[in-house]
Amino acid sequence: MRSASGQCLLCILVLYLSFMPEHVSAQISYPFHYYQFAQNISLYNPSGAGLTAPIELQAGNHSYISYLNAQYSCFNANIRFGFGKANPGIFSTIGIRFTGYNEGKYISGNRLYAVYSFHARLKDRLFFAGGIDLGFINSRIEGTPSTGSLSEYVMDGNAGIIFYNQRFHAGFSVNQLANNFIKPLEETIILYRHIVFSASNRFRIQENFQVTPYTRICYPYFDDFRIDLGTRILFLKNYSISLSYCLKEMASFGIGIQNIKLGNGQVKAAVSYNTPIRSQVINTSTIEISLGYFIRQKNSKEGYFFSL
Repeated sequence: MRSASGQCLLCILVLYLSFMPEHVSAQISYPFHYYQFAQNISLYNPSGAGLTAPIELQAGNHSYISYLNAQYSCFNANIRFGFGKANPGIFSTIGIRFTGYNEGKYISGNRLYAVYSFHARLKDRLFFAGGIDLGFINSRIEGTPSTGSLSEYVMDGNAGIIFYNQRFHAGFSVNQLANNFIKPLEETIILYRHIVFSASNRFRIQENFQVTPYTRICYPYFDDFRIDLGTRILFLKNYSISLSYCLKEMASFGIGIQNIKLGNGQVKAAVSYNTPIRSQVINTSTIEISLGYFIRQKNSKEGYFFSL
């Protein structure tokens, strides 16, 4: 009887655990929200593809300055297609976007998307853009020769809109539309659907001195908002200083160069240093390097979007 009753209790416990909600042991996964994402709108809002030049090539790396040996990388390439002389101010863009990460030797993952955006002139130099991307998210955990590696793929997508002219933009996107989840091991990683709003405005103080304040808001971000505030200062047409603050979490300082002619395009490069400002965040700083090449880039007088 004792054996039978013990087995019965064990069965009840197993059934109870099997019907428990998965979020009890879940992790929450958002795209990488670090400094370069404020500088490159198309990394989180697909309507941002094609804003800066007919051909855009951008890449970046974000590494921890510590024993963690973790780093994140991003790359995107976009090409613009016009609709002919009969439709001035209307064009579309196709592209590809990749982000990846590794946390030590055993944990890694990536995101790969095909991107499309459509741009139309509303009046004078005010433009509207809408975009969508579709792709997949992968999470991988390295195993041993006897157990093998664990890897899982899920589909994902993002959509957004932007209003812009040569000195202003306001954008809105819905990210991780599939609201999917990944479970490479016991814990479930929930890819929460969320919205992102961004805006910026450029003020020309003098001919060779410009200031561009910007903001980006993400909701929900865990149990609250994530609010990024920043300012970019461009001087002597080629040099920039950037200051950024993620509310209650992190501060960033960056320096860069841009508008450096190379062949038919222009080069842009920047380095930034990020440091946490509260104990709840992993107490380690990071450094980022970003590089962009914009072929046959439009100048500001033609009314196209400017690089932050």
